[in-house]
Amino acid sequence: FLIYRFDLNHQDLGTFFLYTGLWLIFGQLVTVRLVANKLPEEKLVYLSVFGAAGVMLLYLVPTNWYGLMFVLPFFTNFMAISMANIPALVSKVATSDRQGEYMGINNSVQAVALTIAPILSGYISAQLTPVSIIITAASLMACAALIFAFYASLKKSQYY
Repeated sequence: FLIYRFDLNHQDLGTFFLYTGLWLIFGQLVTVRLVANKLPEEKLVYLSVFGAAGVMLLYLVPTNWYGLMFVLPFFTNFMAISMANIPALVSKVATSDRQGEYMGINNSVQAVALTIAPILSGYISAQLTPVSIIITAASLMACAALIFAFYASLKKSQYY
């Protein structure tokens, strides 16, 4: 997407990913601390995943990669919030004797997701267009947030 839409070279891609990493660090050190006690984990997970999906669609708006650099902090901060709160929520719903098992399952699911995403992205990009990757990812994230909200509402008593 970055090469197709913004004609980035290797140096630009490195700068983009450095900038992404710096904003993720900021999000985990600052933003997560600011919101941690404001809302329960399940609300933070829902809002952050749904927010990341919405902001991801904003990747389609800029006409140059500097505009993308303005959108990126919002996306990475939403991701930092979800990355911190999903394991916290898993730990919270697990009984003390099953926490290790639940955390292991959570890590396995994340590993599978991180394996499938690049494969799926490459396929979608090759079959359609690189822009389709953004739309697909945002749609899947929004669906995940809605599914999470649905199941959280069914089992609300487990979260308190």
